[in-house]
Amino acid sequence: MTSAAACVYRWGVRRHAAVCLGFALAALAPRSARADEAAVCVAASDRGQVSRDEGRFRAAREEFLKCSRDVCPRLVRKDCAQWLEETAPRIPTVVFGAKDPDGRDVDGVSVKMDGASLAPKLDGRAVSVDPGNHVFTFEAPGYAAKDERVLLREREQGRAVSVTLTPLSSRPSPPRPVDRPPPAKGAGPPLLTWILGGAGVGLVGAGAAVYVLGVVQRNDLEKECAPNCTDAQIDPVRTKNVVGVALGAAGVSALVGAAVVWLVAPGSSDGAQAGLWLGPGSLHVGGRF
Repeated sequence: MTSAAACVYRWGVRRHAAVCLGFALAALAPRSARADEAAVCVAASDRGQVSRDEGRFRAAREEFLKCSRDVCPRLVRKDCAQWLEETAPRIPTVVFGAKDPDGRDVDGVSVKMDGASLAPKLDGRAVSVDPGNHVFTFEAPGYAAKDERVLLREREQGRAVSVTLTPLSSRPSPPRPVDRPPPAKGAGPPLLTWILGGAGVGLVGAGAAVYVLGVVQRNDLEKECAPNCTDAQIDPVRTKNVVGVALGAAGVSALVGAAVVWLVAPGSSDGAQAGLWLGPGSLHVGGRF
C-alpha cells in the first residue's frame, strides 16, 4: 500500500480524505502547474475547515472560494462548493451609520473592528463580520472618535449599528471671566473701602481703649504695691497692653488696605499711585494723585 493509500485508509473521513488526495496527487503527478494548483486547492480546503470550526466564517469563505475553482480536483471542488454554500448564510452582516448632533449623516466616516480597519468609508452597504463580541470604532475628520460594543449572532443579517458623533469644536471650553463694567469716575470709594475703613477705625478705637485701661491699671499698681507687686497683679496689665497694641495694629492695617483699594480701584483718578513701606518699627503709606 502506498503512503497516499495508507493515508486515505487511516483517516477515512471527508476532511482528511481531501488532504490525502493532495498527497496522492503530489506523489503520482509530475511536477507541473496542474499538480501545484491541486496542492494549493487542498491546502485551502483544509484551512477553510479550520476557520469555519473556529467561527471565523469570513476567512473560511475566502478559502472555500479558492478550493472551489475549476482548476481544483473534482472531489475537492465539490466539497468546497458545498461548504461554501453552508457557511455563507452563517456570516452576520452589519449596516453602519453615523450622524451629527443635529441628526444629519456625517461624511467620510471610517470604521474599525477591534482596532483593525473594517470599512475605510461608509457607503450604506452591509458589511460582513464574524459572530461574537466586537468593538466598532467610528472616526471622521473634525469629530471625536466613538466606540460601540456589539454582540453579533450567526445568521444575523442587516444589523443596524449607528452612532452620534460629537464635533471637536463643540467640546466645552473653560468658562470666561465675567467682564464687569468699571465704575464711573467720581462715583466715590468702592464698598470694600468703606468696609475696611470702618473695621480699621473700630479696631484702632478698641485697641486704644484697651491700652489706656492697661495704663490706668499700671498707674494704680505703682501707687499700691510697687515695687513688690505680684505676677498675678501685673499679668492683667501686660495682657491689656499687648491686646491693645495688637488691635491698634490690625486697625491700622485695615485703614491702609482701605486706602489702597480706593486708589487702585477702576475709576480712580488717572495716574494715581499708592505705596506701602515697612521699616524697623514703622509703617509708611504714600501716594501720588
